[in-house]
Amino acid sequence: MTMEANIGGLLEGWAEVTIAEVTADVQIGFASGQKDVAGGLAQLRMNNVGEEGQLVLDLIRKVPPSLARPHHLLKPGDSIVCTTNSGKLVGKCALFDLSSTYTFSNHLTRLRPHTHAIDPYFLRWNLWLLWRSGVYEESCRNWVNQSTLPREALIAANFLLPPLAEQKRIVAKVEELLARVNAARQRLAKAVPILKRFRQSVLAAACSGQLTTHWRESNQAEPWVSISLGEVVEIIGGSQPAKDHFVYKPEPGYVRLIQIRDYKSDDHLTFVPRKLARRFCTGTDVMIGRYGPPLFQILRGLEGAYNVALMKAVPRNPRNLLNSFLFVLLQEPKLRQDVIHFSERTVGQDGVRKDLLEAYEVRVPPGNEQHEIVRRVESLFALADKIEARIQAATDRVEKITQAILAKAFRGELVPTEAELARQERREYEPASVLLDRIKNSTELSPPAKAKRSRRATNDETAVVTEPKLSSGAYLKRGTVAAYAINRLHMRLQFERVQLEKLLYLAETHIGLNLEGRPVRQKLGPLDPYIYKLESLAKGKQWFFAKGRKGEATQYLPGQKIREQLEWVPRILGKHQKEFDRLLDKFEKMDTEQAELFATVFAAWNDFLIDGVKPTDEQIIKEVRENWHAAKQRFTPDRLQTCIDWIRKHDFIPRGAGPRTIAAAT
Repeated sequence: MTMEANIGGLLEGWAEVTIAEVTADVQIGFASGQKDVAGGLAQLRMNNVGEEGQLVLDLIRKVPPSLARPHHLLKPGDSIVCTTNSGKLVGKCALFDLSSTYTFSNHLTRLRPHTHAIDPYFLRWNLWLLWRSGVYEESCRNWVNQSTLPREALIAANFLLPPLAEQKRIVAKVEELLARVNAARQRLAKAVPILKRFRQSVLAAACSGQLTTHWRESNQAEPWVSISLGEVVEIIGGSQPAKDHFVYKPEPGYVRLIQIRDYKSDDHLTFVPRKLARRFCTGTDVMIGRYGPPLFQILRGLEGAYNVALMKAVPRNPRNLLNSFLFVLLQEPKLRQDVIHFSERTVGQDGVRKDLLEAYEVRVPPGNEQHEIVRRVESLFALADKIEARIQAATDRVEKITQAILAKAFRGELVPTEAELARQERREYEPASVLLDRIKNSTELSPPAKAKRSRRATNDETAVVTEPKLSSGAYLKRGTVAAYAINRLHMRLQFERVQLEKLLYLAETHIGLNLEGRPVRQKLGPLDPYIYKLESLAKGKQWFFAKGRKGEATQYLPGQKIREQLEWVPRILGKHQKEFDRLLDKFEKMDTEQAELFATVFAAWNDFLIDGVKPTDEQIIKEVRENWHAAKQRFTPDRLQTCIDWIRKHDFIPRGAGPRTIAAAT
């Protein structure tokens, strides 16, 4: 197949686009502390997005339906991207193709494609390839064990867009090839449990005598002896000093403290003073994991002092019981099954009872047969290890094939281009550039709200804002909260629009009222653009009036009918009125800059929690100074730390409630 490129290096009829250009809507989900609500709404979370671009529906959480707004409901054809997760899992995605009602958590971002320009499956596979190619890694904000991909970075990623008919042919071919890949992956996956059963069978045969039946006949071996484990093995429990003696780097006079997890990796090295260590093991000693899960692990290979979660099994007479055979014997499947059955709960963990283990009856062969059993077990296990290594190598190749297929598909190398077919069939076709123009000029979709500079904006906010549509209930709540605050604080010369904005924001995120807010990160803190419409509505209703000339701060005066609006306070604030009064008490003593600082630090902190991150003070300070607005650089780290301490002292600690702030338009 010949692939014809245009002057810019693109295939004929193709165009380079960003995700933003081909998506009609981008929406972050919402958080819910309740996850098993009877009659609740199904919510997809991080665990429901698989690593192969598929939905995983093994565990579905149910959340209160009242938390979901219309834009939180998924539609078939939506792509969901995991934008908060651990490390390299940020960016994994799936296509929503279910007919039932689902919503999604704040760790996910929903992309709704312009379906008259891009096939939903084509978008999903491009998103998957962008993730697997590591495109998003440099854009992530990283914290301990967790990363977040900003919305702006997600939709700024670009890829190549062919004509729509060609997209559908590419998707059909990709799915045909991936079906073969998945079949190979499933066959390889079946081999792993087969090898596990093989090893278990070898151990069972070794400890029952079946593995050496013919050997015994040829060597006139002595009979096996039935005896309690405690008679031939000494089981020695572990020990450790108090944790304040632990260090995490080697030091003179210290010894490594061996823990169960250390037999899997060296990621958690721990050392203790040698003079305080009481129990030691060598690399050949047989060790028993006392607690689980998984319970009763049989381990060896490390040298040091071992802790209380481990026990050492030592043959009482090495001539009668070889250490190497003991390692095999303790892994015998029936012994393991019985030990687990008789285990007991100890400090929240399954614990092996030493007395029952010592009383357990085992069969021990003579020393020469023990040697032969160990030799045969090690030989068979070595064979299984080789097979397993080949399976893993094949699995690794299969995992790379998916990425290779998609890369080839999105270079136009899997199917004929639409331009080629059109020439062969002597017909016209729509290049991708026409699809993009259609998006820009489309009348099929409602146009987005236009960003406009409010005529009422003065020097207290110079924001480009978008006025959202609100429910009638939100109008009532916002008007009531604002009227209550103005009635209380309007006599203070320093009570201005900035303070009212911040009070409305905190009424939603701290108090817990649902005001349907859309706070934007602006120069003077979180700003909900509805503030200007609220002032106009309040003036018409005669609740209160905004006053202030251009270039001056906007202040407020109560209107003739403010009392009528205040009658709603008990119903709107309810049990929260006392806490809101406490908030007003604090604002009564703040100037404009203090209110700005309080609300900004609170919002940055709250956003972290909404994203599932428990931030350090340093992360909050960095977020305010570097990721909010250039004007925040005027706040020194010390001053921001003082504000964080004040928030804690006065119990205004965020809970990750309410709406997340939105980056300001540029």
